[in-house]
Amino acid sequence: MKTSAYLKVSFFILSLAVVIPVGATKLRLDSMVVHGPDTNDSTGIIGIDSKFEFEYNSFGQLIHQSMSSTNTDRNVLEPKESVVFVYDSKGRMSSDSSFSWNTDKKQWVLGSYNEYVYDSKGKILEPPTPMTKPEIS
Repeated sequence: MKTSAYLKVSFFILSLAVVIPVGATKLRLDSMVVHGPDTNDSTGIIGIDSKFEFEYNSFGQLIHQSMSSTNTDRNVLEPKESVVFVYDSKGRMSSDSSFSWNTDKKQWVLGSYNEYVYDSKGKILEPPTPMTKPEIS
């Protein structure tokens, strides 16, 4: 499996919010670092390729995940992707928004926005349709 495909699959799997039960307490994954060979070093020393970070609300629901990767020219971690999840008062996901980092403008750019609608029994009415919200200047 190619590295880029592996990272995409890993990012999707991690977006499901990994929960590790420990006794009466549950620990939630707050970050993960993916290592790979350092291409700038002929010794093959392992270096940081990507970092994934996760944030949860007080109910344990994933509300934000982001991914940063190493800029090999400057040898620093730079933001790449971010997803924000919003829940309604019943704990159901009401929307999600994905963003990508614009390195030239140094700002997040909206990639997609999805809204979720439920019936009175809590069943989703139809799959979300990606929409583009107007950018706020």
